[in-house]
Amino acid sequence: MPLPSARCRQQEFDRCRPNGYVSIEREGRAFMSYHSDNSLSYESLKITANIGDLRLELLLDASFGPDPFNVWPKNHNHYAFEVHCFLSGRGSCIVDTDEIPVQSGDVLIFGPEVYHRFKEAPSHPIRRYIVQFNYTRATGSGRRGLDPETRDIAATLEAIRHYRFQDDGTIAGLLHGLKKELDTASLGRYSCIQSLFVLLILHLVRSVKLETYPYQLPNKQKDDMRTRIIDMFFHDRQPIGSLEELAAQLNLSPRQTNRVLNKYYNTSFKQKLFDTRLEIAKDLLINSDQTVLQIAEEVGYSGANNFNDMFVKKTGVTPAKFRKLHRPDP
Repeated sequence: MPLPSARCRQQEFDRCRPNGYVSIEREGRAFMSYHSDNSLSYESLKITANIGDLRLELLLDASFGPDPFNVWPKNHNHYAFEVHCFLSGRGSCIVDTDEIPVQSGDVLIFGPEVYHRFKEAPSHPIRRYIVQFNYTRATGSGRRGLDPETRDIAATLEAIRHYRFQDDGTIAGLLHGLKKELDTASLGRYSCIQSLFVLLILHLVRSVKLETYPYQLPNKQKDDMRTRIIDMFFHDRQPIGSLEELAAQLNLSPRQTNRVLNKYYNTSFKQKLFDTRLEIAKDLLINSDQTVLQIAEEVGYSGANNFNDMFVKKTGVTPAKFRKLHRPDP
């Protein structure tokens, strides 16, 4: 579904531009829109995100909300999908000859080019969020080129003409979060907006299509499993085994095992064994009542002298001194 040109978007905005807006032009083209109080308007924002091979664009304007919106257009349509999330109030939506009642908690989705108009109940003013979005497929990915999950998302969107459902608070919560991120200059702002936008689309699709699907989650690669085996080998057993034992668990040679350790841990088996023994010994000295000899044997040293030499070399103090310095007073 192709996105319209910037000129088409500007023409549609100009057609229903609220009062109090000005445009800055650069080289004869609308470059950025501002409110008359110099605050940045939503129309100027270019917000895109991806779901698989689908490229999504979020389209916002002054009607985003959630303040009461008093401009109720006549029968109209849009080139994009349009989502209305009703926070309060009551009214109805006319699509063709159908009049659909709407109230607080309802969400309405319109597909592109679907004519519709709203009527508000005079005694029940409506507050709502309104967003528009569109999508394209990545260049070179025909329908068969999409993965099954993305293909079903695209098919669900393409089938929407108009659809209403009762929100459980999820859609409203995402739109509240989107509004907050748009209006707050915080670290990671654009990434948060993209994430909220993707979640919004996915929850809309799930609300339209309630079936469950047996999609397979990605499995770990072989190297991912190897790092898990290595972590368990060094931390889930005492005393720690040998290089040959670890190699057997990884189904590798000792030389290949050292290469894996160097790739993911930037160390050798010998150094990792040394560092792990030291950290375990420190913990036992502080948090157990075992003697220094018992701790030495538990971490794999044949006697207290070798353990003492290793400990002093690395920390500068003996195990007994380390315990005295770091163990809380009784």
